[in-house]
Amino acid sequence: MKTQETRSPPGAGRREQAAASKREFEQRLLSCRDTMYRIAFRVLGSEPDALDVLQNVSLSLWKRWTDLEKQDRDVFRYYAYTAAKNAALDFVRKEKRETALVEEDADLDAIPSERTDLSDEIVRRAALQTIRQAIDSLPESYRTVLTRFYASGEKAAEIAADLGVPLKTVHTRLRRGKELLAKKLKEEKWL
Repeated sequence: MKTQETRSPPGAGRREQAAASKREFEQRLLSCRDTMYRIAFRVLGSEPDALDVLQNVSLSLWKRWTDLEKQDRDVFRYYAYTAAKNAALDFVRKEKRETALVEEDADLDAIPSERTDLSDEIVRRAALQTIRQAIDSLPESYRTVLTRFYASGEKAAEIAADLGVPLKTVHTRLRRGKELLAKKLKEEKWL
């Protein structure tokens, strides 16, 4: 009597391997999650912000898991702690930039003081309004990259990773976006 062979479905070995890899990642992340949170909280002083940083770092670690999986647990832990600290510091820097932009915007909308010449203030506001309109009229791909790079102060590599495009594409969009912006401003006779 013949015994029947049991075969696993195609790709079952890869699914099991992927599931084991995911479990290993979760175990390593859980082993250092509390310390990552404490690091972020010390830098930020806010529970919601620290939790946001923790979530972003966890996602970043998962994206790099294929490289980190080969490292031992101590290297992973060190990388996770450093990533939490750097992400929290980046969060603080971004908040400072955004606060400065809001304050700058509020300054632009303020009534001119007696010391400034009213005509200079009107020209300055018109120029800023023209620049804003010119930026808003750019194609979205250029507008997004320009505002994130110059107004938000994000790094080109961060923008590329977030948009899912190569770094060279971001640099090209920055260059072409500036060229288009300059052309629009020349048409408006501001350059």
